Amino acid sequence: MQEACKHAFQELEAAPIVYSAPLTAPLFLCFNWNEVFEKYGFTEASSFHVVAFRSVRKRGTDEATLTRINNVALEEARKSGGLVRYWAGRPNAHRQCLEASVWESRAAAEKAARMPAYADAMKVAATLYESFTLERYSITATVDHLPAFKLIDSTSR
Repeated sequence: MQEACKHAFQELEAAPIVYSAPLTAPLFLCFNWNEVFEKYGFTEASSFHVVAFRSVRKRGTDEATLTRINNVALEEARKSGGLVRYWAGRPNAHRQCLEASVWESRAAAEKAARMPAYADAMKVAATLYESFTLERYSITATVDHLPAFKLIDSTSR
């Protein structure tokens, strides 16, 4: 399933609202979820776990350091298995940003979150962000092959 999902979710594209309101836009409006779900005919048996990271970067954040930390954690997440798609946002003029990852399951996302590079990234996050919110969603397909979103939990700092 993972290769088929990876192929489908490579077509996931950000909507303009991702840049204009990355902290408040409902996740279902942020990407072309409907188009991807319909095109690939996801069924009611299809379910995914999505982690959204909404942040405000501190002024003067060292983007090279942030990119390096993210890349190390991302590579480790890929190796841990279950990562279907990672979308790296870019900050808007107010330093606000939305990043998202799609996982085969919640268990796969939780496994990656226990990896050392993720722990290191979260330690550094406190120094690079004014604030951030981590949201976890379950996305399932409806009978009409459309995505249905359920917020599982949300943590802010």
